[in-house]
Amino acid sequence: MEMTSIKIRKSTRDRLKKIGRKGETYDDIINRLIDELILLQQPSIPPTEEEIMEVIEEINREIGSDDVPERRQVLRVRRPEKGEKDG
Repeated sequence: MEMTSIKIRKSTRDRLKKIGRKGETYDDIINRLIDELILLQQPSIPPTEEEIMEVIEEINREIGSDDVPERRQVLRVRRPEKGEKDG
């Protein structure tokens, strides 16, 4: 792999050193930071209503055992009636 030199301030080098992991080169550190930045910039996709309902049902199954009264099932979803304002 072809390498190049870039000029950076010593203070920048020191900062890279501080966040580097054992055995990482400066190239490794810079590429890891770039990859993390790219991930952070990707828009997050909110879960679908079906995915949310699956999670709620699973939680209710877990806390809804015989020894936990139904009133303890705290996660309930009430869908708004047609024409009703949403929460």
